Amino acid sequence: MTSLTTSDHVDELNLKALATLTRSITVSQGRFALMLVRCNYTALRHRLAQQIKVTCPVQIQELTLPRSPNNLWQPMANATAHQKQRALMVYGLEDVENLPALLANLEADQGELSGRCQMPVVLWLTEDSLSMLVKLAPGLYASTITAISLRASATELDVLWRESSDRLFADLLDRGVEHFVPKEDIGFCEQSRIRRELQAATRDLKNSGTLPLALAATWQFILGRDEDQKKNMGEALVRYQKSLNIWEQLQSQTVSGDLQSFTINSLQSRWALVKLHMGQCYYQQSLMAGSVGHPNLQLAKDTFLTVVRIFARQQRFELCWQVMNLAGKTLCALGHWLELENIANAVLSEEGVEELPLNQAQAYGFLAEIALHYSDFERALEQANLALELSQAAAEPANLSDNSVGIARYLLQIAKVEARSHNFSGALEKLEKAQSMVEIESDLQLYLDIKQELRLLFYHTGQFWESFQIKQQQQILRYEKGLSAFVGNAAAQEKLADISTIGREEDVSVLVDRFSSDQKFVVLHGDNGIGKGCLLECGVIPALQRIKIDQRSVVVAFQKNYGDWRTMLLESILQASGRPVIPGVATVDAIQEELAINIQSNLCTILMFDRFEEFFSAIPDVIVRQEFFLFFRECLAMPQVKVCIVMRQENLHQLLEFEQFGDLSIIGNNILDRQWRYQLRNLTLEQARTTIDRVTGNCRYYLEPALSQQLVQDLANSHGEISPLQLQVVGAQLQNENVRTMGQYLQLSSQPQQYLMERALDEAIRDCGRENHGAVINTLYLLTDGQGQRPERSFSQLLPVTRDLPPTPQRYSASSHHHNHYAQLLLLLNILVGSGLVACAKCEPENRYQLVHSCLVEKIQAYYTSSLMPDSQATKPRTNNLQSSTRQIWQNIIQICTPLAYRLTASFHGWRKNKNIDAPDRYTLTGKKSS
Repeated sequence: MTSLTTSDHVDELNLKALATLTRSITVSQGRFALMLVRCNYTALRHRLAQQIKVTCPVQIQELTLPRSPNNLWQPMANATAHQKQRALMVYGLEDVENLPALLANLEADQGELSGRCQMPVVLWLTEDSLSMLVKLAPGLYASTITAISLRASATELDVLWRESSDRLFADLLDRGVEHFVPKEDIGFCEQSRIRRELQAATRDLKNSGTLPLALAATWQFILGRDEDQKKNMGEALVRYQKSLNIWEQLQSQTVSGDLQSFTINSLQSRWALVKLHMGQCYYQQSLMAGSVGHPNLQLAKDTFLTVVRIFARQQRFELCWQVMNLAGKTLCALGHWLELENIANAVLSEEGVEELPLNQAQAYGFLAEIALHYSDFERALEQANLALELSQAAAEPANLSDNSVGIARYLLQIAKVEARSHNFSGALEKLEKAQSMVEIESDLQLYLDIKQELRLLFYHTGQFWESFQIKQQQQILRYEKGLSAFVGNAAAQEKLADISTIGREEDVSVLVDRFSSDQKFVVLHGDNGIGKGCLLECGVIPALQRIKIDQRSVVVAFQKNYGDWRTMLLESILQASGRPVIPGVATVDAIQEELAINIQSNLCTILMFDRFEEFFSAIPDVIVRQEFFLFFRECLAMPQVKVCIVMRQENLHQLLEFEQFGDLSIIGNNILDRQWRYQLRNLTLEQARTTIDRVTGNCRYYLEPALSQQLVQDLANSHGEISPLQLQVVGAQLQNENVRTMGQYLQLSSQPQQYLMERALDEAIRDCGRENHGAVINTLYLLTDGQGQRPERSFSQLLPVTRDLPPTPQRYSASSHHHNHYAQLLLLLNILVGSGLVACAKCEPENRYQLVHSCLVEKIQAYYTSSLMPDSQATKPRTNNLQSSTRQIWQNIIQICTPLAYRLTASFHGWRKNKNIDAPDRYTLTGKKSS
């Protein structure tokens, strides 16, 4: 691009370009002629477009394109259909959604456009949209009779930049500095007009060698915020530091062109805002690391206190107190209680602080946090109540949402005191109110803290299922927000939002290709717990919904339950097709009618039946099942309808029943033919390595390359494959232990991967509650056998483990989970299944359960051995017809090796005390760790 010089020179160039455009419009009357004008700046475009309308002898009609047109020629044809003007000027191409697709079709529609628009058309474009048009519609571009470029002078670009920069910093300061403000909220996202213009201006000014330092500093700040919002804290810090360096350079200058429009105060405010963003990055990095002693916490604290001093000097006390709150949270995380107390007392002793009730409340809240740490509950309650009263009194209805985070924090402090004073109902009330006042995006850490206290409260009041559900919510939330690399036990196979995090991209690609081909039928099969449903819901179905098959959009009806398969399938088809669900009796004919409507609507329908082995247990009558078979055969015969059946590997033979009911020639009368089947296997070593690198990189939980390699080797089975669920469980435990290096990993145990699995087992046992400890050990034991195998057991076979145990005491519970032994066993199994350690197969007349990980069999049997001591005979399960010979062997071993059993017991209790800071039963209601 030609270097920018003086405004007069640029104006002269633009006038020559406009004269060329005017001549082209004048000589092209009565016929279609396309003219292109490249201009990157809205203000310049508006000024010069008006100038053309004044100087051009031809009347010009103006059109701004809609955001989502079906095509580009129709709006142009409509604009000129009944107009007397003899030329059309079109704006807004760069703002059109899905522009690449529209441009790709525009060349094919060129004849339609020229036939309906018998006049010259002036199309205004930016540099980016012009490049896209050249690439996607080269024929149309070649047919243009005029293409001109309009330039902005360095002075105009400098004004644009300064006005935009002023607006950016003013908006951020006005919105408060305690929380990160998303770029969408202030109109600075990449797709916005202002960002596109600033990027073009930066490029033009750089090319001319006239980019002012202040503008370079602002641009680095904008790019840093982009990375910050994506949680790329390392990249964000690099950008922020570059911006900071430039602002410091400007502050050191006394008189320069860059300082003429800045005051020292405004420069310091911008420097402070960039510095504050750096402090928040440091704080977020420490949260992601999950380490209380992370060095970035100290950096965050120092940064926040520096910013506080700057805002205090400027007498911007509202901003000062917001940053002080960030500093206080950081001091709490560091455990710098004396420094925090000094800050709080300094605030309360400030002259005129009575006129700032929210700042007083903040200080009292810090003092309450200190008192809680030292278990001075009386003082903690006093300080928290003072903070709450001041905060509520200062919160007018219009400002309540702005103050809700502070109120929620003080409610949490009061709830902690009440819980430790056994006022459980009062604590629950405060926590539920606090939770309702905090949005996840406004203060994620406070939200997680409230959830943690609720979890502890439910646990200590015997509501173990409620406690476990909150634990799952915490794990999933931490994963979704980038604080955890692995989702771990918390429904790892059903809650993942990104299929790439479990290494299944290749499987998704293969299955999508199969559905996109002429293949009408797919059987997806694999071992229990391998992630078949997750693969479909998180990978295959979203991928299918983004493509077309034979130029038809795809709708997927996904079904898991089969008690009333007709009603459920009909509802699923209607929902997937975007049609209302009408209550009524569903029939096969009604389902087929809806499929026919989809065919007429140019849709391809894929019916997916997950966990299809449950169909046979849910419908035991073979005659009733025959109706489904006939429907299945009709679906295969319908055009644009495909079927996918998902089954456990060991149940594939059940599909052979379909061949008994008639002709299946459409699939070669061989329902289990290899061409229909796709086996989902465990991850390869390379897939596992890639998965570990991706998920740890996404949340900035970095592992030494040597540790990643070793972990993959340790988790591989004899076939050189790795269970994706086991990888999630072990990975989550690895992060819980804050293990990052090979040295730390090897210090865990002689078999670190086994140790981590056992830690997950121990955590699941604790989640079931102290009162259920014996029952859960016995339940797990019955899911093993004397040959080290994992037999499948029915619910009835497991029920004796709780029959002779007293019901779990109800301390404060609105639920009825523990009122009988049946419910007690159901609770234990639900927690074990939710922990990812036990798989549940839904069958009729009752469900069946199986231990997922064979590597835990030996440890479970060792736990059970420890529980068979003389004083624990009451907890011994009465199962006369199950494993009696195996148990007798174990009893003989115990009589011979009693000292060894005692050592195992001592080792187990010592192991339980080690490291795990997130286990509920390590905390008593006095607030101290149990010994």
